[in-house]
Amino acid sequence: MVPGRSRLRKTPVLFLILVFFYLIHRYFFSSGAENSSQPEVAQLDSRPQVEVSLCRNIVDQQPFGEDSIFSSYRNRVYFYSRQEKLQPAKHVWFRGGDTVQVVDCQPSEMVCISWVTPEKLKSGLWSVDFVSLSKLLGMRQFRVIDSAQARLNRSLP
Repeated sequence: MVPGRSRLRKTPVLFLILVFFYLIHRYFFSSGAENSSQPEVAQLDSRPQVEVSLCRNIVDQQPFGEDSIFSSYRNRVYFYSRQEKLQPAKHVWFRGGDTVQVVDCQPSEMVCISWVTPEKLKSGLWSVDFVSLSKLLGMRQFRVIDSAQARLNRSLP
């Protein structure tokens, strides 16, 4: 026997054994990882489906005139929320860091609509939170500008 030839035979055999064990490892441990990720996907899908919108009006229980900038002159701003799970919820209206109003939604209805009146609608940055059981389900931010600014913006091309 020529020295060195015996090593050539052992090296491919050792390489094939390593590949074989790698494939067995991938087969058993990869299939277990796929099965364990399925409950996480189901858990993500079990979150309540929520739709929220800010608008100028409500027509046939649907938001109309959705926007993020509103005028303070004789306007109401409506917040529309819809949830598939019937659970107690509320709309919390903020101007800056101050709470303006809290509106409780009926737990027996999927749609909840609240609004802020023109008397409370002052210029600045606003937000509305849709909260249920101490969890934030949805949120919208908007800006209210005074009527002089609104007229100026409309006159610009």
